[in-house]
Amino acid sequence: MVEILIRDESARTGKMMWILKDCKLAGIFSILFTITTCAYSQTLFLFDSNISEGYYTSNEQKEGKFGHNAMLSPSIFYKLNSKNTLFSNYTVSYEETNQVIEEEGVRWTDQVLGNTLIFGWLHNPVGHIPGGESAPARFQNKLSLFGYYELTKGTRDEDLNTGLYNYWDIGLKEELCYLTEFKTKPLLITSGYKFYYRRFPNYEGLYYLIYETGPRWEKDYIGNRLWTGAELSYSNKLYLTAQITYLFKLYTDDLVQKEPTGDSDYPYTSDKRQEHVASVDLGCNYKLLDWLSINLGLTPEFRRGNQNYYDPDRLTFIPNVYDYDLYSISVDFILQPWQKLFCQAGYEFIYKQYTNNFAYDEVGNYTNEKLNKVDNIIKFNASYPVYKSISIIASGFLDISTSNTKYERVYGYNYQSSNFGLGINYKF
Repeated sequence: MVEILIRDESARTGKMMWILKDCKLAGIFSILFTITTCAYSQTLFLFDSNISEGYYTSNEQKEGKFGHNAMLSPSIFYKLNSKNTLFSNYTVSYEETNQVIEEEGVRWTDQVLGNTLIFGWLHNPVGHIPGGESAPARFQNKLSLFGYYELTKGTRDEDLNTGLYNYWDIGLKEELCYLTEFKTKPLLITSGYKFYYRRFPNYEGLYYLIYETGPRWEKDYIGNRLWTGAELSYSNKLYLTAQITYLFKLYTDDLVQKEPTGDSDYPYTSDKRQEHVASVDLGCNYKLLDWLSINLGLTPEFRRGNQNYYDPDRLTFIPNVYDYDLYSISVDFILQPWQKLFCQAGYEFIYKQYTNNFAYDEVGNYTNEKLNKVDNIIKFNASYPVYKSISIIASGFLDISTSNTKYERVYGYNYQSSNFGLGINYKF
């Protein structure tokens, strides 16, 4: 038993050293930028970091596990003149917790390592509202080039380098902000566009792996995301937000499946797979007391695509198999009973209804019901400053998911997952 414990602790120590080694990139980035730019008065250097130890469990595990969590994020802002600023940011984060990722089914991750690099330009002129000389308005244009690389471990035979769902993004992002007034109340209007290419280097289509024909890189796609929204400070107690988002995904290699016919065994058409996702986010923050505020959120989301699925085992063809309607309702309480202590506790209810895909019974046969999933999520965050820029942080997360499907050999829809963490945040 002693030997097992020593080996276990040695593995955990080695893993933590590997995490810190990767996080050194952020430290090197910070030092180089600080040395080369901080000599100028127009340079602003920001740094944010978290490190914590967490405990996570789920009904997929026989027992809970302890996991490391770390994040480093240095940023540089270099002011060219009164209207133009260059900025850059590098963020590396590592999470060793149970995470449920749902896109085309539910899958689990045990470790996630993310790296983000951003270079951008901020244009910030000052103007006036048309027709009002005494009411200043502020316009902001933010253009950035970004790259993101995420490594995930989801199964026992994977490591972070060989994870099936590892991916990277590269793209451009344009954001416009306009600060004006609505009935003498501050109104911020935002709009943006994001273009990116997402690549899954380890994920190859099953049909290609068997027959060496058909779409090979099934998950790779080009994304176009547009959004517009508004934030209104209606009073000292009431703050309202609204945003509409549209995402168009064009898959670069995946083809639309078709129902098999007697004269052809090839299950694909010549059409490329596409998806459209539209959502509306509505929010309301109301200050009940000096130390207590409440956030209410409502988000409907709709996904439509042209990908079909033919199940050869059950001889069933399902058109537009990934289409769904989703509705989310959330409530968060923000408490600050003492000047330094900040707490946030919330609950979120998510209902997801697939429009065409069917639920399974206990033995794996299709039922007459369309697949649905319900999530009940409870979350908690707290922070307390202990010395200058150092704070103690705590977090908790519980997700209870239920579904009308019972057969879960491939994807799980009925589960319980929880994460709890305690750590330190350093920011300046």
